[in-house]
Formats: sequence, structure tokens, C-alpha cells
Amino acid sequence: MRGLLSYLLQHLMGRRHTAAALFVCTIVPVAGALCGTAMETHAAAKVATDPFFTSSIPASQVPHELKIKPAPKGAEGLELAARLHEGGGLIVKPINWKIRQIGPSAGGLGALSYDHVSPTADLILNPGRYRIEASYGHAKAIHYAAVEPGQRLGLTLILNVGGLRTLSSLHGLSTPEKMAITHSVYALDGAGKDHLITKSAVPGEILRLPSGAYRVESRIRPGNAVVQVHVKVKAGILRSVQIAHQAALARIKMGNGARKWTLRDAKHPWTFSAAKSTDVVLVPGKYIAETSVNGRIYRREFVAEAGKTSTISLTSQATE
Repeated sequence: MRGLLSYLLQHLMGRRHTAAALFVCTIVPVAGALCGTAMETHAAAKVATDPFFTSSIPASQVPHELKIKPAPKGAEGLELAARLHEGGGLIVKPINWKIRQIGPSAGGLGALSYDHVSPTADLILNPGRYRIEASYGHAKAIHYAAVEPGQRLGLTLILNVGGLRTLSSLHGLSTPEKMAITHSVYALDGAGKDHLITKSAVPGEILRLPSGAYRVESRIRPGNAVVQVHVKVKAGILRSVQIAHQAALARIKMGNGARKWTLRDAKHPWTFSAAKSTDVVLVPGKYIAETSVNGRIYRREFVAEAGKTSTISLTSQATE
């Protein structure tokens, strides 16, 4: 009877709740990169009393698998593992596990009992209630469990995590090696809506994210080219997004004696300055580049066309 009551307690504590650009999305079921296959996502209810958050996405009590087995006194504890989604294989990449005992006061947390990075965790704990935190990529799951005298709990958390890989380029042009390409990922649903989740400057980096809808903002610098696309991340799926900016490339050449040049959009409030000859990625439109040499102004007006490269010499035409 005691074992049955303990099982019911665990079940109740952990119940399940259910711009101008060309871009190409590829959806791949993965085993090596994310250790999982396709599965629709289940939304989890927010634990209103938990003040801990992950990348603006609030942590929640998560779906899980539970096993209870007897243990001699002094050997009680937790055996922890995780899956990307229900029915998927166990995650074999590192997970950051953090365990804190819950104090006698409501929601009171004690000192950190365990903090380790590994695919699984196996630890001995004194009987009591515990807060289990599992962080994997940019997803965090928080679960609560009670360790009873004479018992060991086997918990497998269902993280509902997928992968996103992004690549950006210039449509019809070779992207200069010195260009900096960044991808910023914002949540489009849930409590974290419109909040920045992560930013990556590594081309093709796999970002592990909670399943859901996201906005990816691609920027190429120096320049003003920005593209936004909406994607959905599904648990156990690696989604690849290729973004081709419909932009122009301007090669700004500085003449002898010039120390600095400035480029501005002729119609919009955007400016950029540099102290050397530089390639700049531009949204199609009209621009003005200028510099000063010994008090004399050198200015060039030009039109940036998508898919074309313009070379702008700032000493070939002078105006006041």
C-alpha cells in the first residue's frame, strides 16, 4: 500500500499536459545530431510559483517516465535520463543536471545538492522532496519529485527538443569572407513570445531549442541587410534553413589622404563609417558615400542593385 501511495504521489506531482529573401527549409529526422525522430509537440503548463526561467521561456513540470524500485537505507536517490520526445531514444549528449532539496517552507529551496554535466545522472540522496533541473541546449526542464525512505526513483524526462541549423548568403553573389553573419532566434509563442532566445555567429551551428514557433533574424555586416523568416521546430527533428539575401555589394575605395568615409541611405536614416576600404552589403536603393581630404569633400551617389557589385571610388568625383 505504501508503494502504491508513493507512486500516486509521483504521478500527481509530474502529470503531463498536453523580408526580401529566398529561403529553403529542410526537415531531417535525426539520430546522431539530436538522438530522436519526428514527434508532435505537447505544451506544458507553467509552474506559477517557480521564478526560474530559461532564455525567456519559463520552466515547467514536464512529461516523464517513472520507475520505483526498493533500496536499502542509505541508498535512496535518483536515476535520471532524458529523451528528445516520447518514444525517442535516450539523449547521449551532455545534459546539465542540477538538483536542489525543497525546504519545509512552501517553495523554499535548499543548497545545490548536485550539479553535473552528463547524459544521465545516478545519485544517492536523503529522503525528501527535490527540484530537478535539466538543461539541454537552449531548453530547460524543471521537475519535482519526492524520494521516500527505502526507494530509488528512475526518472526519464521528455524534453520535447528539436534542432535548428541556419545558413545565410547573398543571392547571386559570393559572400566576402570578412563579412559577419549572425542569426538571432526569437520565440513566437508561449510565455517567451518575442523574446530573444539565442544568437549565433557560427555558420551552420545546430541550435537545440524547445519545440515551437520561432522568428530567425539574419544579418550580414557591415551593411544594412536584414531578413526575417518564421520557422517551426519539432521535437526530434533537425530543421535546416538557408536564407539568400536579395542585396547588393558595394566596394568602397578610399583615396590617399582620407582618414574616414561615411555611407548613408539617401531615403532612410541609416549610416555607416569606416577608416579603410571596405565591402558593404546593402539593401537595394540609393546611397551617398563621402569623405574629406584636406578640407575638400569627395562625394559619390550611386544605386545599389540586388545581385550586383558596385565599386565606389571616393576621389574620382568632388562636390562641395
